[in-house]
Amino acid sequence: MQSNLYLSKKGWCIGYAHGSTIVDVAGNNFHDGVWLTELFCPWCKTTDHGKGDVCVRISRSDKAANDLDRTFGLTRSEMLRVPCFTLDTQTVILPGWKDADRLWLADTEAHCFYGITYHAKSIDLVAGTNQPQARLGLLRLIRELIAGVVLSTKKVVDMHAAAFSVNGKGVLLAGSKGAGKTSLLCHVMGSTSAALLSNDRVFVHFEDTIPILRGVPTMVSIRPKTLDVFPILRTPCGSVRSAHKAKSSSPPGLHLTPAEFAGRLSSGRVSSAVLHAIVLPEISDSLDTWSLELLSHSAAETLLESCLYGAANVRTETTVFGTFLREGGTTGLLPPKQVAHFLPNIPVYRCKLGPSAYRESALPLLHALGIQETVNDNQR
Repeated sequence: MQSNLYLSKKGWCIGYAHGSTIVDVAGNNFHDGVWLTELFCPWCKTTDHGKGDVCVRISRSDKAANDLDRTFGLTRSEMLRVPCFTLDTQTVILPGWKDADRLWLADTEAHCFYGITYHAKSIDLVAGTNQPQARLGLLRLIRELIAGVVLSTKKVVDMHAAAFSVNGKGVLLAGSKGAGKTSLLCHVMGSTSAALLSNDRVFVHFEDTIPILRGVPTMVSIRPKTLDVFPILRTPCGSVRSAHKAKSSSPPGLHLTPAEFAGRLSSGRVSSAVLHAIVLPEISDSLDTWSLELLSHSAAETLLESCLYGAANVRTETTVFGTFLREGGTTGLLPPKQVAHFLPNIPVYRCKLGPSAYRESALPLLHALGIQETVNDNQR
């Protein structure tokens, strides 16, 4: 565990740095701190608590949570509607109310409340002692704070994509839900030396004209069909417990932290890589294994426009957490034509995946993408 995670009888505290942005986080249940640090590393560097631009506190208290729940029930008819989190196909809008100098928000999915104090640059997350789902709220909160700053930079594109890295070369797997991104990611990570960069969302930074992929930490949702193909994902590997147990209302499958996901595939994790190629997976019954097709500039541009994060639900509103650490009202969702920045020097491929696509090693696929790796490189 990172040395910057300070534990005491009263709780824990740590700082997470993403570039120049630092979020201080503290809580009274050390399991939350252990889980959060595993989830955010290596995409964020840990620092000592007290250097942050904002302080987030998660308080586990049944009494405080019950008191807020009662207030929520009494004021429900007078609630504000506040955009809070950006997800791949929607903006999460939560009900809220003002109380003295705080804005309170109720997150019924994560079973927690957020209390925002603007002048103190602090946010309190309050949850019951036995509400593991609150960790998802904590993840979303910190991620939205950081993403808001990152996306205020005009040289960043926000992609709904997975990504892996081999020897510093990053491959972006872009597409909508069900396109085959996670299965292809599992295949490459499980049969080569590829390291996990991201499983669902990637920031593409254009630094000195060189596109850099930077992963965004998210929980990994594995669908039953993917589990059937990669049963090793069902085997625990010693990572800390996931954010929540499966509920009857949750979609079927498995929910893992990135560390659990990479560990079960005997793979590593990296925070960034130089963009080498873009692959658009496509499930197909027209062939047995797989095929790779280099796309023309115009075809690639059209397909990539639909792979922007949030593109399925065009957003004009900002989020309260996304603008918390920055001035201005830009949404961070760049125009679709921004994706054209990829195309002059980066090859874009359509990868059709047949029923037997994952039976053999993914080394031939890496070679087809121009990434050389010998069998010895893959020995772990």
